[in-house]
Amino acid sequence: MKKILSIVALSTLLLSSCFVNRTTVGYGPVGASIHDMTYSKAKQRYILFGLIGLNHPKLPIPPVNIGYEIKSSFSLWDGIITGITVGIYGQRTERILINRQDERSIQERQKQ
Repeated sequence: MKKILSIVALSTLLLSSCFVNRTTVGYGPVGASIHDMTYSKAKQRYILFGLIGLNHPKLPIPPVNIGYEIKSSFSLWDGIITGITVGIYGQRTERILINRQDERSIQERQKQ
């Protein structure tokens, strides 16, 4: 019985996914993902296995008429920190992605 429980516990740790959540606003960043760039980025922090949120970052969003994607995921470092603290403290990376071409138009609007 101990052997089965240890295999299940080890499998849970080793076979977990990267927990990615993507939300597209408008048309999103159109094109291949290699053309995406990070418009803004922040860390969400939690304690007690994600039950209690320590912060709720407010990311700046792109101007109107720019499609974007909100990507919430665990990066490698987020997973390492969560693993070291055994889930007592954890964090996720929040990013807003836009297309590189849209980034150029944003820069042009800011110059005007």
